[in-house]
Amino acid sequence: MAIEPTKPAGSLSFRPPKGVVKYLLVSPTGFAGEVFLEDRLLLTHAFPITNLEEQLAHPALAASGYSRAFYVLGFPLRSKSTSIGNDAFAEQIVSALSVFFGKRFDNLGIIELDGIHALPLFQGRIVSKFLEAGIWNNDPRADCDFGFRSAGRQLELQSFGTLAEKFLAAEDDKKWRFFLNSASFYLSALRLCNVDLEKAYLDLVMALEVLAGYFTFSDKDLFEYDADLAKLFSDMEKAGLGGRIDFVKARLFQIKRRVMLSVQELVTQEFFDRSEAKEPQYALKRDLFPKHISSAYELRSKYVHKGTPIGHLVQGLTQFSAEVNVGEIEGDLKKLHAQCPTFLGLERLVRFVLLRFICESASISHPHLHGTSINKTAASEDGA
Repeated sequence: MAIEPTKPAGSLSFRPPKGVVKYLLVSPTGFAGEVFLEDRLLLTHAFPITNLEEQLAHPALAASGYSRAFYVLGFPLRSKSTSIGNDAFAEQIVSALSVFFGKRFDNLGIIELDGIHALPLFQGRIVSKFLEAGIWNNDPRADCDFGFRSAGRQLELQSFGTLAEKFLAAEDDKKWRFFLNSASFYLSALRLCNVDLEKAYLDLVMALEVLAGYFTFSDKDLFEYDADLAKLFSDMEKAGLGGRIDFVKARLFQIKRRVMLSVQELVTQEFFDRSEAKEPQYALKRDLFPKHISSAYELRSKYVHKGTPIGHLVQGLTQFSAEVNVGEIEGDLKKLHAQCPTFLGLERLVRFVLLRFICESASISHPHLHGTSINKTAASEDGA
């Protein structure tokens, strides 16, 4: 006869709660604190049991590029009627988290799902070629140091709570959709940069391209800067083909130009004043900024359309956290080498413009985000 197990006093349940899903996250960066939005979201630590007292005393772990810190993300199970499922919703939260702090986060998968336990995907140790860079270390970012507490220089998760709360309240908002789509490419770049730097660089360019789709520009902004296009339209007009000009313009998407205008609309002088490069000659320059952006897009085109290797052009001198290349190379790529941002330079730019783009909607405030745009030409679709 089977023996019935004794039920513990107080009717303890050893199963995960129904209606809740939890994910295990990992980052090379250690944080203190947590985000708790009652009945909506939890972001907290998953401490190793071994040496637990040490972990609690030093939540940032040793400030080593080889360290890993684990976190749990939990939220109510998504309804089957919603357009975004559990996994996609979790990835949106992680993407926003990555942009907010400017740090890499990986989603290892579900550990609890609607009353059942689940096994996450454990990875080997993450080793980075950017150990001293802002995306990898335990330090706050130079331009937008969210989560920074001066005592102990500790990054704190709870500072993400305001952005998370606004997102949960307006996840179907058009501006948030553009932000999250762009942020997903940003996060992908941070995850790829150690294994495929070229594709990581392309993801950063794509993040800017997605964001540019939110803005509208006049024909003057898009076409009149190009002397060859201006002459073509003039010749068409003289030849009695003026009615076809709009058709031609519709086919010339001018994506590169839209990206340049959008980025210049979002970037402020504060971005250039707070470079993470360790020497001034390795920092992005305002007077060369249009060339920086144009060169990044041209590198993308050469890689995608001609198969030109670009890794050696965008890695830069990582020991200096270089945002641009210094020195010369020989060959056809000499000019691009001199003008293009490195991966670290483009990463910092993408994060800054994403934060500038969403700061008002997310009710996040930072003195470095409220300067004057270096180019006031774009008008958002909602007139903002």
